[in-house]
Amino acid sequence: MNRRKFIKGLGITSVLVAGGGVWRAHNQGVFATGEGAAYQEWHNWKSQNKSGLPGLVQSAILAASPHNTQPWLFQLSESSIDIFADSSRNIGAIDPLLREMHIGLGCALENLLLAAKASGYSYKLDYFPDESKPEHAIHIDFSEGDALSSSLFHAIPHRHTNRGPHDLTTPVSTNQLQTLSMLGEQFSKAKLIWLNKGKPTFDFLNLNAQATDELIHDEEQSMSSFRWFRGGWDELQEKKDGVSIDTTGIPMAMRVAGKMMPVLSRQSGDQYFLDAMKNLTNVTDRVGIITVEDVADKTQRLQAGRYWQRMHLWGTTQQLAMQPVNQVSERIDRAFSQGQQSDFSREIQNLISHDEWQALMPFRIGTPLREALPSPRRLVREVIV
Repeated sequence: MNRRKFIKGLGITSVLVAGGGVWRAHNQGVFATGEGAAYQEWHNWKSQNKSGLPGLVQSAILAASPHNTQPWLFQLSESSIDIFADSSRNIGAIDPLLREMHIGLGCALENLLLAAKASGYSYKLDYFPDESKPEHAIHIDFSEGDALSSSLFHAIPHRHTNRGPHDLTTPVSTNQLQTLSMLGEQFSKAKLIWLNKGKPTFDFLNLNAQATDELIHDEEQSMSSFRWFRGGWDELQEKKDGVSIDTTGIPMAMRVAGKMMPVLSRQSGDQYFLDAMKNLTNVTDRVGIITVEDVADKTQRLQAGRYWQRMHLWGTTQQLAMQPVNQVSERIDRAFSQGQQSDFSREIQNLISHDEWQALMPFRIGTPLREALPSPRRLVREVIV
């Protein structure tokens, strides 16, 4: 966003000048959305995709991850890549059983494998190759193969989580829903279930809002979540991760105002979060749930992550907005970690109506009313060990 668009959009030139707002706007990155070191890898992919195995990592790091924690590390040899879970990037009480971390690692893996095919590699994949090292999530051996590029590969630098409202007058088509379901056919233990419009979708979104209310009133979960909010531009550029005002899906004027004001307190952020989740019933087209046979199975979580990334990339080619809505799952795992059984577990299973499948990751999808902006990313050199 340039200065002219900023001032025209808000009509507050005199206020900015009189109040020293121009300085603060500059200091908070109002005029530099999507720029700086924190966004360099998005631009690098588009301008000069790296060759060799480091190029595969460059694609992997642009994948989705919970709270944009980017919980991955990569170890490269001449013909292999090992992906490790970075435990320092766990979301704590939000993800006590590492459900979301493993999904995020699966997302990175899917991007990496799409890049491998496009670069002319064939590969052999091994999940959790060393039982004594649970952080060692994936080993991949590469050999020469035929280059096979795809629309999913080319969508990698354009895929962003869209938390904004959906255009309910332009629903996702039946053909698009069917295609998204078929994208996971190779994952025999992962299944996509669509909630019917009307009451089932409304019931889930209300359930999700209830879970959010519980979450923000759980001091430990609230603090674990807020740890990843990047309210200051300098902090965002330094850490290159987390969730920022730019990725909340709010209108441009509100984004600018949010950056101009003091950084939100945790309590204020929690209230905004709850209000946004309550409002999803008014701005959501469809809800889907990725299910697996066993939510505790780490490999099934990785495969579900691959499925989610693949769906999100294909949705990007169709100009669709996609966003995880994981608060129900987060409350279920929180209760389990405390030796309790959550009522949310029973209620979400009733919604999917499939006893042989367990709900792993709910999400919302629709035609966007607003463009999704990129989230920060650590540099390739910062994630290779």
